[in-house]
Amino acid sequence: MKRLEATFSRGKVTTVVTALQSHPIIAMSIWEVNDRVQSGIKKMWRGLEYEESFRKGAHLTLLVEDEFADTVVETIQKAISMDEDESGIIVLSKVDKLIRIGALAD
Repeated sequence: MKRLEATFSRGKVTTVVTALQSHPIIAMSIWEVNDRVQSGIKKMWRGLEYEESFRKGAHLTLLVEDEFADTVVETIQKAISMDEDESGIIVLSKVDKLIRIGALAD
């Protein structure tokens, strides 16, 4: 089993989740995060320019079987299709053990 974590622009959440619906996913969690930007984002407010070093992003965590991991990564990459000024990251790691708790333990 693999754990896949992806951080990307918040505006792409619906696109990514829709693209993943056809894949056999064991578990999925998604939440809003503040994503650090290397060069900063220049913004204007009341005529004054300022720079932000964080932007609103989304963090997605998935559990998938080993044989589907590469396909899921490709699907996320295609769904996000980053512009030049945006960035994202995908981390894939092996899961040694999954323990179900509470109502899911049956």
